[in-house]
Amino acid sequence: MTYTQAARLTLMDVAGYRSEWRTDVRFGNTYGVSSELYKPFTSTSKWFVAPHGSASYTQFKIYQRSDPLVIYGRKDASIGVDVGYGFNRFGEIRFGYEVGDLDARVRLGQAQFPNIAGRTGNTKLHFLVDQW
Repeated sequence: MTYTQAARLTLMDVAGYRSEWRTDVRFGNTYGVSSELYKPFTSTSKWFVAPHGSASYTQFKIYQRSDPLVIYGRKDASIGVDVGYGFNRFGEIRFGYEVGDLDARVRLGQAQFPNIAGRTGNTKLHFLVDQW
């Protein structure tokens, strides 16, 4: 059995009116920190920019039936920026790009998959509606 505990710290108006600086920390099976600065273009604009960065480490096990065969460790670090439009307080759309570094390798046991290490790049389009 594994667990991960998380917490968020949000600071309001640190980079101007309506801006938010959100920082998340995780510990347990996954250790990590991520941070994002949400900044509207103007005090009344629905358009915003959101630079962000994160770093994390997690382990996962591969089993054959109930016998553990191998433990892999995965390290991720990335930075990026999104540009978006907030429709209202419940919905937004974002377009962004991030670059990072990935290192996934065997920590204990016989390799079932090859090790992976190197630069990553991601382009993303994200539509969010957060309402009951």
